[in-house]
Amino acid sequence: MKIQEKRIKDNILNIGRIGESEEGINRIAFSKEFIEARNILERKMKSIGLRTKIDGVGNLIGRKQGILNEKIMIGSHLDTVVNGGLLDGNLGVIASLECMMVMDEFNYSPKHTIEIVCFNAEEGSELGGTFGSRAMNGQVLVDEKNKNTLSSYGIDSESINDTINKEKILTFLELHIEQGGILENRSKTIGIVENIVGISRYKITVLGEENHSGTTSMDLRKDALVTASEIIVKVNKIAKLMNPPFVATVGILNVLPNSVSIIPGKVEFIVELRDVGESQILDFMVSIKEYINSFKKNITVEELVTKPHKKLSNKINTIVEDICIENNISYLRMDSGAGHDCKEFVDKTDVGLIFIPSINGKSHCKEEMSNFEDIYTGVQLLLDVLLYIDGEYGGSL
Repeated sequence: MKIQEKRIKDNILNIGRIGESEEGINRIAFSKEFIEARNILERKMKSIGLRTKIDGVGNLIGRKQGILNEKIMIGSHLDTVVNGGLLDGNLGVIASLECMMVMDEFNYSPKHTIEIVCFNAEEGSELGGTFGSRAMNGQVLVDEKNKNTLSSYGIDSESINDTINKEKILTFLELHIEQGGILENRSKTIGIVENIVGISRYKITVLGEENHSGTTSMDLRKDALVTASEIIVKVNKIAKLMNPPFVATVGILNVLPNSVSIIPGKVEFIVELRDVGESQILDFMVSIKEYINSFKKNITVEELVTKPHKKLSNKINTIVEDICIENNISYLRMDSGAGHDCKEFVDKTDVGLIFIPSINGKSHCKEEMSNFEDIYTGVQLLLDVLLYIDGEYGGSL
């Protein structure tokens, strides 16, 4: 069975450009642009006989019933970051739709039930990242801390319960752009993802002393920003001593009172760490805390978030690898430095994540793009893997 390249390109452009502006694409979760794109997808699903449902948190599901109720799930997200790009999430959604369209054209009757999922709210927000897929896997609870936030989106306990998947899943497959430059730099067409990094975030607060910027001599200053800057430079230096794919980033800096004529008395910043294990993150924090303590100043470190890394299915990856070899497709086994919806299924089933190269490693911006030849290769590979799993496995993998 072969994909239709023109149809893929048309769907990617027509649906992916909903919410487009000069600055990028804005199809934020729950927005009218998101709903417009989701409605178009739902109509396309219905046109090929899929039974559709929009669940309690806004995920769109298209179902093709098989002989078995045990299901194979494929999909990605349709929401974007602010001023995002064309392919993040959209690629995986359109690729999944294409798989179902090809099966319909060839009158393919699947052994397993197959579901496309178009997730809502994958991108980070006040709901937290991968919200739609977390809700589907029972990882979102309505409590006193979040009920008002959820309520503002029309979500309550009943909505969450409606979203939770209660059926057995044979596997979950996702096609995505790499969002980095590894594949392009190594001239590989496909990335076979073995691990999705864990994420830890820490808030560091530095207290100094506010004072007049003109009348306080340099030797009498207790400048919180100067101390914070030294720590941030040290964060970068320690991170460079770690083994890949470890990364450390300071992307938020809050300077108080943030006035041109006042020496900063307080600075807060967040350090984000990503790696495929815990050991280097722990080693990093030991080193940075030792450095912080050397200042003998009022500096605190607060852990905000710890999300463990996820190891994906080697069984699925071996299938993907074998199909790449059979079709002479260059590939690389690699790790993902970004989170994806598929990771929320790791504790439930076998998960496979396939990457295609990102041009110049760009993502989460209007320049985000991939070569369409790589897109077509990725979509055909997704279809081939899907058909192989459906045909070969009558029960569990």
